[in-house]
Amino acid sequence: MATRGQLVFLLIGLIIATPLAAQQTIEQRVQQLERRLDDLSRQMSDVRQQLDQLKGVAPPPSAATEDLTKIETVQQLAPPTPTAPQPSLTDVQTINNVLTPGASKVFAFQAFVDPYAKANFFLSLTPEGIDVEEGYANFVTLPYDLTAKAGKMKAYFGKDNTWHTHVRPWIDQPLVIHNFFGEEGLNDAGIAVSRTFSNP
Repeated sequence: MATRGQLVFLLIGLIIATPLAAQQTIEQRVQQLERRLDDLSRQMSDVRQQLDQLKGVAPPPSAATEDLTKIETVQQLAPPTPTAPQPSLTDVQTINNVLTPGASKVFAFQAFVDPYAKANFFLSLTPEGIDVEEGYANFVTLPYDLTAKAGKMKAYFGKDNTWHTHVRPWIDQPLVIHNFFGEEGLNDAGIAVSRTFSNP
């Protein structure tokens, strides 16, 4: 019967021997793969030589004498025939668009006139000059939770009609607004009163 000390030495020996055996099998496997790779590279070079002989091309220099740092230059035998220049992806082509108010620059001036009213002015620069897109006073503290606008403003006809050109997430004005109300949309002088109703 083995003593306790012998069992400890036996366990330590097994713990040390197992990784050593695994390392030896890994090293043997790596050596087998290296030999297989060498065989395949020799076979590949033989096949290349046979193909070159069939094509009538001189065989390339062997891998041992081949200079991998050499840069080969290719000369053109004949100049290319002139063709029409093809546009590349880096060419920039300009498109002459018709000037529209949608492409104008907009300047917004907003300020509180007093504690009860706020003035809003939206001016646009067009080829004809400066145009007032909107200019109104917004009264925010009227009785009964009412708010009012007085002046030239865009009407609440859908969400698109109230947006200015510099705020839209797209370039062109929607065709419905353009066809029914013109280039400026539904935009005129008047008074608008509104009230917010709470929804319980």
